[in-house]
Formats: sequence, structure tokens, C-alpha cells
Amino acid sequence: MKFYIEMNADEIKTKIPYALICETRDGARWDTGRRKREWDKMFTEKEKAAATKIFRQARNWYLYKGVPDCVVMTPATLMLWEKLGMFCALF
Repeated sequence: MKFYIEMNADEIKTKIPYALICETRDGARWDTGRRKREWDKMFTEKEKAAATKIFRQARNWYLYKGVPDCVVMTPATLMLWEKLGMFCALF
């Protein structure tokens, strides 16, 4: 049995750091050696692969379409959003 979290637009805006993730990922700080070393230390290969989709989603929400009215995700996905947000806050 899988559990899912459903979030409305207001919850997404307050709980998911999509703007920070987008700005950091698209910024010059992303291509530094320090960031790459920390990335390898903090994230597993599975998380890195899942992060690719999250980076795309963050960019889409922040720059193009805006936040959807509702989104459904697993708790693990929400935790990865939060982990990426904390990581991006370092840079």
C-alpha cells in the first residue's frame, strides 16, 4: 500500500521551495566545484535521478505555468523537495 500527500496551491507555495530550487539550479553557483562535491556527498544516485524531474518541475512552476491548483506526491518525493531546498539554501 502506498500513501500519497495531496497539496493545494497555497500549501505548495508555503511548503515547497520551488523558487529557491529553480534559481539555484539555473544560477552560476550550480557549476562550482564546491557544489558538485557537496551534491555527491549528500545525495544518492536514486535521489539524483529523481531530482532531475524536480528541477524541471520547479522551473516550470516558477517561470512558466505557475503553481497548479492541486498536486499529489509520495512522502518520499516531498522529503526530496525539502532536502533539495535545504541543499540549495547553502549555495
